[in-house]
Amino acid sequence: MENILENFRIIVLERDNDNIENIIENNNLLRKYKNSFIKLENIEKIDLSSSYIRELIKAGKPITGMVPEEIESKVMELYK
Repeated sequence: MENILENFRIIVLERDNDNIENIIENNNLLRKYKNSFIKLENIEKIDLSSSYIRELIKAGKPITGMVPEEIESKVMELYK
């Protein structure tokens, strides 16, 4: 983990009631590399989760537009 934080920038997006700054400040390792994080802000949130997509597949409903077109058939196959 430290190798990743040291050598790469990490893009983060807050979800629900998460506070990225607090999470980073309350973790010694993350705090050490706090400049490695790029927080995306003002992103339109959509109510979509992998669990929801799996539920749709099991119900035989389409997931078109919810996953990249290139992998849609593979995802459908995996979660039938």
